[in-house]
Amino acid sequence: MDDTKLTMALIENLLSLVRTSLQKQFGQFVRGESYILNNLLKRSDAALPSELSADMGISTARVAVILNNLENKEYITREMDSSDRRKILVRLTEKGKMRIVDEHKQLFENTRFVIREIGEEDAHELIRILQKIVTVSPTKDVPCVD
Repeated sequence: MDDTKLTMALIENLLSLVRTSLQKQFGQFVRGESYILNNLLKRSDAALPSELSADMGISTARVAVILNNLENKEYITREMDSSDRRKILVRLTEKGKMRIVDEHKQLFENTRFVIREIGEEDAHELIRILQKIVTVSPTKDVPCVD
């Protein structure tokens, strides 16, 4: 089977998908300020910057820059851990919670719009295919074959 055309079609469509506003919203939840706010919202307690760094897969220096921005916007607070003064605890403020909840609502409504536009049957099929892609995707680069 020559799967060259199918491969190119999938690549082209995935690249087009990346440029959609919905995908940009999804992208916010896996990096940057929104990721940290979302991460903090899911936690029952504060987080250490090192935990956020590990969760995001980025350097602690990059996390520090993001945390500075979030603190300046009053979306988070940072305080010393009373049991270990070397540790800094990051907490979500009410203002930060409102921002990330609003982003969740917007993402939900935009996704609902897409589902309504493509129809329930295609939405189920899309979910099925995406689940399959996630399970078969290589965890590292596959060697190029000429």
